[in-house]
Amino acid sequence: MKTLSLIKPAALWLIAMAVGSLNLQAQETKNVAVNNFSEVAVTAGIDLHIIQGTSESARIVADDDVINDVVLEKSGNRIKIGWKENWGIKKMWKNRNAKVYITYKRLNSISASSGSSLITDNTLKTDHLDAAVSSGASMDAKISCNELQLSTNSGASVSIAGTATNMEIKSSSGSSVNALNLATQYARADTNSGADIKINVAKGLETNTSSGSNIRYKGTASLKNTSNSRSSSVSRID
Repeated sequence: MKTLSLIKPAALWLIAMAVGSLNLQAQETKNVAVNNFSEVAVTAGIDLHIIQGTSESARIVADDDVINDVVLEKSGNRIKIGWKENWGIKKMWKNRNAKVYITYKRLNSISASSGSSLITDNTLKTDHLDAAVSSGASMDAKISCNELQLSTNSGASVSIAGTATNMEIKSSSGSSVNALNLATQYARADTNSGADIKINVAKGLETNTSSGSNIRYKGTASLKNTSNSRSSSVSRID
């Protein structure tokens, strides 16, 4: 009986090690040539890191069995990062790991969708920036721009810092935005369907809320609220 009692834990340990090893995949790196782009979009659970620099480049880091299934497609000035269009990858992308690092000279449009994430590894400096986050994707960004247009929906999550002179933000469908560390001068914010945003405005703020959404703001901005919704709120953070 003692022998069996010793064998049983040992067998369980070996099984656990074998199962664990199945989840370990060797990571590989692949460089991809990119040039002459000003827009990037990421989708399907891929993590995108963007770095402003003096040159343009892209690097994929992924499990060795899927690295060749990560694709960067260029159309005009836009690069889209995702998986190859085939049934197997469509079914399994949630179980795959991939990161893409893009160095750019100038960007004026960024977007993330379908559970992907977009991270700025340094401050994104530009005059005008369009940013869109949707379908459970996330964005963690630091920016410096004159004009910012931000849209979020379908459970997206955004954390954004830096400076913007003017901001227009539209949020819906349970998405959330934390922009308390983004210093803006003027802003217009529209929210609906359970969206929740927090912003920082110094001079002028115009808001419109509906369907259980909320806007909270800090700063010394004068407020013009055009909403008549009883289920939504606009409040100042002291």
